[in-house]
Amino acid sequence: MNRLKPIFLSAWKSFTSTILPTPANRALIKLARESFSSFLHDNERGTTSHLLFVSTHIRRGDRKTLSYSFPDRKVPVKDYVDAIKSSWSRLHRSNVLPAVYLATDSPEAHEEFVQSYQGAVFSLFTAADSRLRALASPGEYYQNRFNELDLRTRIFATRGVIVDLAVLSGLWPDEGNLVPDAVICALRSAFLCFARLSLNSNYSSNICRLAPIGMGWEMAFGHVDRSGTIDKQGHRWIDVDEQGSVIPVWEAFELF
Repeated sequence: MNRLKPIFLSAWKSFTSTILPTPANRALIKLARESFSSFLHDNERGTTSHLLFVSTHIRRGDRKTLSYSFPDRKVPVKDYVDAIKSSWSRLHRSNVLPAVYLATDSPEAHEEFVQSYQGAVFSLFTAADSRLRALASPGEYYQNRFNELDLRTRIFATRGVIVDLAVLSGLWPDEGNLVPDAVICALRSAFLCFARLSLNSNYSSNICRLAPIGMGWEMAFGHVDRSGTIDKQGHRWIDVDEQGSVIPVWEAFELF
């Protein structure tokens, strides 16, 4: 991991100086953060200065897990729910379920998560503002079918991914920015839905890969020792696919 830190810091610099949302997308990100902040206050999560939540990204469609141990090569929704509970207990020693910001390309996975998770859940699918609901993914993403969708659907879906990535990770912060206490995702099974930022590999997650950039090195991985091992107790970026079994646990680039 220590060998990857310079690449990580370079990526952070890129997202703070070069890879910036357009004014229209920044306005949508601001709207989503304000809506989510109100949701957290309504559910009495944290204080005015520190609103507590966990982010989760569930990718379906044409992405599959590296491991064949999962049914249909997809990480079950239950694994995400279990990871939220165990991570929250580890970080806060609390059995009270945190509020969750859920990003997914699958309406079915969204529904299953909402039914399975007993805490408060916010997503583009359920946002009170219709401008945010319009950005929710219209269906599971398949890269080779994306261009078959009409232009308006493609534009809205891509904007939805940008908004999800910003709120989920803390990228492109503004005043009073929300930063997740933890991010639960699948490094191998997810993909930046509806955004053409990936090549043709079916085994990697761009959202999961980019989430630590918004969180920051120390928050994402905790204290990384001289051997490059992340902090087992302090890390807040959690991969539910490989679960730390592959070294390094995070990769900067999509491999083929």
